[in-house]
Amino acid sequence: MSIELPSAFAQVAPHTTILDPFDAPQLRWGILGAGGIARTFARDVPAHSSQIISAVGSRDLSRAEQFAAEMGVEHAFGSYEDLVASDLVDAIYIATPHIRHRDDALLALRAGKPVLVEKAFAMTLKEAEEVFTEAQTQGLFAMEAMWSRHLPHYRFIAAAVAAGIGGDVVSVHADHGQSLRHVPRLMEASLGGGSLHDLGVYSLHFSQFVLGRPQEIQALTRPTSTGVTAAEMVVGKYPTALSLASSNLDGRSATSGSITFENFSIEMPTQFYRPTEVVLRTYPEGADHFHGEVHRWDATVPGGFQYQVAEAARCIRAGMTESPVVPWQATLDVMWMMDQVSTHR
Repeated sequence: MSIELPSAFAQVAPHTTILDPFDAPQLRWGILGAGGIARTFARDVPAHSSQIISAVGSRDLSRAEQFAAEMGVEHAFGSYEDLVASDLVDAIYIATPHIRHRDDALLALRAGKPVLVEKAFAMTLKEAEEVFTEAQTQGLFAMEAMWSRHLPHYRFIAAAVAAGIGGDVVSVHADHGQSLRHVPRLMEASLGGGSLHDLGVYSLHFSQFVLGRPQEIQALTRPTSTGVTAAEMVVGKYPTALSLASSNLDGRSATSGSITFENFSIEMPTQFYRPTEVVLRTYPEGADHFHGEVHRWDATVPGGFQYQVAEAARCIRAGMTESPVVPWQATLDVMWMMDQVSTHR
């Protein structure tokens, strides 16, 4: 599938590269976990890429078999250990709650399988470091499944920042609000609940994606009666910029994202983390001082998970241990920020 940028977008990001997911080497994927995110993966990846979902594993065989029957997956396993040991899979997608990510990723890596680990990658920076250390020891690929960073509009943003045509980035903002108090897991501290790891991870990744790790952060949080975080606002300080990353689980926000450069701005008015519309505001000589010239690009694509899986497949077949799109340092930066926010509870 070829994606062509509108001319105004191509001018500010002349070296945008968007690879076709169908061009990636084909791998057989095993899904570890049989929840909602696993279903999205099993539905979208084979529909929009060359990848095969070969097996699913659950701690309950009947649940795995039901998942396999519903999603058209050929093999079902009644334990995670059996899944990662199977010769029927080339790589493992970790789709369990993030409080289990460290243990499940280590299980797969020690069985000789590369891993794509759902976000948030782990609960703490220390846990993330343990997983990457094991991947390095085993010489195996590991990547956080921050699918947004692989989407076409994120690739455009990366190219725009790298080109430097807009001058320095001066501010970044991302907000992710959903109404999710009805989800039991999110209200339980023992299950890794709260807004930060499920929603705030997107906002923090967006600021890290554009600006890297901040020199320092300041955070305000609002707790629930169960002890998890209901909302947080995180300000990051950089040499020439500030970032604001926010999330909450009490109310649906516009979920907007924006980047202000010295000479233009890039905006995602809604669902910045999904395939979405992108607005480019430029200010050529003679343009309206307040509104400039507004250019729009419909960057929506079907599915979305296929881009990250295709990237993982390319890296795995090339013998790489990490991806340049979501390198280990990016995940470690975000986990460091999360640890800092957690101290403000």
